Formats: sequence, C-alpha cells, structure tokens
Amino acid sequence: MSHYLVFMSTALICVAIPGPDFLLVFQTALRAGKRSGLFSAIGIAAGLVVHGTFATLGLSALLLKSARAFEIVKWAGAAYLIYLAVQLIIDLVRTRNSDEVEKEIEVVANTSAKKYIMRGFLTNVLNIKAALYFVAIVPQFIQGSHHVSAQLAILSIIQIFVALAWFSLLAVSVNKLGVFLKRRIVQRWLDGATAAIFIGLAGKLATTHRN
Repeated sequence: MSHYLVFMSTALICVAIPGPDFLLVFQTALRAGKRSGLFSAIGIAAGLVVHGTFATLGLSALLLKSARAFEIVKWAGAAYLIYLAVQLIIDLVRTRNSDEVEKEIEVVANTSAKKYIMRGFLTNVLNIKAALYFVAIVPQFIQGSHHVSAQLAILSIIQIFVALAWFSLLAVSVNKLGVFLKRRIVQRWLDGATAAIFIGLAGKLATTHRN
C-alpha cells in the first residue's frame, strides 16, 4: 500500500509541472470561467484513461516501438498545440477593442461543454510524452512479477484521479483569483504568453525522439 502512496505523490508532482494540460485549463478557466475549466479537466482525465488503458494492455509500448506510429502521434500532437496557439492569436487580433473583448468572452463562456471536454481530451491524448510517462515511469511502481496488468490498472486509475483533482482545483483557483487576472489587458498578455508557450511546447514535442 505504501508504494501506492508514493506513486500518488509522484503523480501529483508530474501533473503539477506546467505543460500543455496545465496551460489549457488555466487559459480556459480564465477566459471562459470555472465551469469550462472543469470540463477541460474532465477531458484531460479522459485522455489519461486512454493512455492508462493502452499501457495496461501493452499497446503504449508497441506505439513507442513503431517509428511510424510514434511520428504520427508526435506530429499530430504538435499540430494541435499550434492550432490552439493560432486560435488564441486570432482571438487577440479580433478582440483589440474593449467591447469586442467583452463580447468574445461572453461567447466563449456560452460554448458547449462538449467542445471543452474535447479540447482537454485531444491536448492530452495527442501528447506523446503522456504515453512515455505511462511506459517509463508508471511501471517502476509495480511490485513483483504477479498481476502486472492489475497493478498497472490500479496505478493508472490513481493517476487519472490525481490529475482530475489537480486540474479541477486549478480551474476553481484561477476563477477565484479575482479581478486582476480578469482585467482585459492582463487577459490579453496571458493569452499572448500562452500562445507563445503552446508554440514552444509544440516545437519541443516535435523534436522528441523514441530513444
């Protein structure tokens, strides 16, 4: 049982490190509110369900061993991060005036839950480093050679719930940070910075190698 607690701490540290998932929830909660940020967190958890299932069935290892599959997922993930960055840049250009910013925020807040869940899902499931985590890190916490699949399933479930709890807390916290972060000028700077970081993460993901 103790090694599961250690893994829970490791899982928390890994999800707390800023990355595409962190930025997506932060930016979504800031622009569209707590509810939308929570839907993004649910989407991220759904992506982890896929990674956890693949790892338990051994498919993640096969993915990482296949050069073609690895490249497809890697470039798809990088392209999606670029897409998110471009969307932010387009919003920045379209909402240069104050009235337009207010209108845009209102429209975003009214967007369906399905869109935010899908954004979270795609951001996570197309992140090749999430697959690497389930193949390289999670198995380190398996004890013995018995019931390996069951242990992987338990570890994956722990990872999913830790991530869901962390990103849900992040969405709520961002929403409660007050007026400062929600000022138009601050939002524009944060959107611009987020777009730049998404592009940087896309570049980093694109240069990831199987070794």
